Amino acid sequence: MFVILNEVKNLMISTESIIEILRLSPQNDITTQSLIGEGKGGGESSPAWGEEKCVKEKKMERKTFNITIDGRSLDAEKGITILQAAREFGIHIPTMCYMEHLTPYGGCRLCIVEISHNGSKPFMDTSCTHEIREGLDIQTQTPKIIRARKMLAELLVAGAPNVKIAQDIAARMGLLKVRFPMEDNRCVLCGLCIRMCYEQMDGKALGFVGRGMGRKISMPFEVRPETCRLCRGCDYVCPGVIIPCRGVTEPGELCGRCVRIEETPACCSMTTFGCFCEQNPL
Repeated sequence: MFVILNEVKNLMISTESIIEILRLSPQNDITTQSLIGEGKGGGESSPAWGEEKCVKEKKMERKTFNITIDGRSLDAEKGITILQAAREFGIHIPTMCYMEHLTPYGGCRLCIVEISHNGSKPFMDTSCTHEIREGLDIQTQTPKIIRARKMLAELLVAGAPNVKIAQDIAARMGLLKVRFPMEDNRCVLCGLCIRMCYEQMDGKALGFVGRGMGRKISMPFEVRPETCRLCRGCDYVCPGVIIPCRGVTEPGELCGRCVRIEETPACCSMTTFGCFCEQNPL
């Protein structure tokens, strides 16, 4: 019995020694084999190694498209939208329903631009959903675009005058009056809460309900489902939770004093914009 155990022990020791020798052998070193070519010394690179390096460098190169925005020739990265390219180069395009890291929706239509490709007839489209390609010519401030944005901003502030972002957009568009009756909606149907719930929080607890004038955002059958995490991510992204600086007014009014600083009431002769002393009438 002891003889058999000794033979097994010696066999195991011999096997371990062979494995260790093979592991330390240069011929079995993967790194050494990749650097040594056939019939060459260890200090020279093989053609396979050089070709692999070139392939990796090509993969790391950024693919760009040459586009034109408002007469400026720009090289933008492949796969991004017109809105992302414009922001990358400091060109302002107004938007309300867009948020980085969420799927573009294009619901507010405020980011519309005029697009032509290789001299084709220009057409209007939302910049947050239109992906760039080679040879695009984009105009963001044509008279047609400005008229459309002003109409959209006027409808937006008429429907939600107590939402600060609606007032800010209307003021930046230069609106001085609203021709439509004011309502007091707190939801602007931007869809940010739905996309946040689905894409970031994986709650799937919100969705659009109804059509036309009756369209709204609601939970299924207006009952909180079990999938709702109570994370309040929807409140975090909702623009309707921020009211205008002067507070809620009924039935609503066009403010815009944040932009028209000269119309801001003065509390004293030495006042500056943003003064919050005791005499400030706001």
